[in-house]
Amino acid sequence: SSTTGLDLGSAATSTPCVSATRTVTNAALQDTVIVTPALDDAAWDNGILSGFVESADTVKIVYCVGSTLLGAQDPTNMVYRITVFQF
Repeated sequence: SSTTGLDLGSAATSTPCVSATRTVTNAALQDTVIVTPALDDAAWDNGILSGFVESADTVKIVYCVGSTLLGAQDPTNMVYRITVFQF
């Protein structure tokens, strides 16, 4: 696992999902990823935060707004823990 500062940007009607990538050494395709924010944020009430291994050693973190009727949602710039489980 690793921790990283992350600013995902704003998800809105025109761009319902925003993402960023981070290096996680030894992450491999089909590994399970959990992304945990350090703080509570109103954005978590209105959207979904997820992550997956995009390629070897690279995890993609994605935030998608739950409904475009809610308007723009901008998760706070904070530290996230990225945990990769290998089976």
